[in-house]
Amino acid sequence: KDPRLDMNDYQRGQHFGQLVTVGGNRILVASGQNPGNFNFYHFNPASGYIAIPDGSIPGKPFNTNLQVTAGFAIDGNGDVWAGLDRTNNISHYPMTGFDANGKPSWGAPTQIPIPRTVLPLTRIIYQSDSDTMILAQGISGSWDWTAMNGHIEVYRGWKGGNTSAPNPVINLTSANPKSIAAAGHYLFVGYVHTVPNVDVFDLNTGNLVTTLTNSNTPAMDVGNDVDSMYGIRAYLRSTGEYVITKDNYNGTSLVVYRWHP
Repeated sequence: KDPRLDMNDYQRGQHFGQLVTVGGNRILVASGQNPGNFNFYHFNPASGYIAIPDGSIPGKPFNTNLQVTAGFAIDGNGDVWAGLDRTNNISHYPMTGFDANGKPSWGAPTQIPIPRTVLPLTRIIYQSDSDTMILAQGISGSWDWTAMNGHIEVYRGWKGGNTSAPNPVINLTSANPKSIAAAGHYLFVGYVHTVPNVDVFDLNTGNLVTTLTNSNTPAMDVGNDVDSMYGIRAYLRSTGEYVITKDNYNGTSLVVYRWHP
């Protein structure tokens, strides 16, 4: 089944992508604006950059019919981390490999209780190269499970067993955080219903390092805010430069920031 052709999909398209490369194999995860399900694709060199559907979570590859309402991440190893609806667990699906055509597969999940200090959980980022887990809290008692309350916990050595002692803990002071991304040792935060700026925090100290703004408003349109859960993405290049992308839904475009710490 190809989700791109599913006319009953409640999401407004698959406009947001998360891409990882594992041993030369690309995995694309595509989703909508505020998704509860995530669609997986692979690529075959014989057909180039045409995405080939592999299923979704919830769905058969992950053996669950529960929506993802407490955060989602695919890490640099291809492992999937998902907060399934009302389980109070993070389900960790290990990547088990690729078939001859490049189709990925995952093993049975390990269930990790969500730390009580970050319940209800709404965002997950896992950095496999440093075994760092970043968890963002939602708004307790709110019907809007996509919203963040600004409390973010950073766990060093998560797979090594540290699931209870975050350091640092970041409490955002700006209103309405909506989307977060991490690269290297920085966290990037975009906001909704406020300003188009992107705040940059040091994951080692929790301190605000800088704010990415539009310094040339007559010539550049960066849109208003970020109104999607995965509207901010960040990448660290081998040169030390950070490339941050932000969804500009007003301009039907992507804003690209290039930042050197």
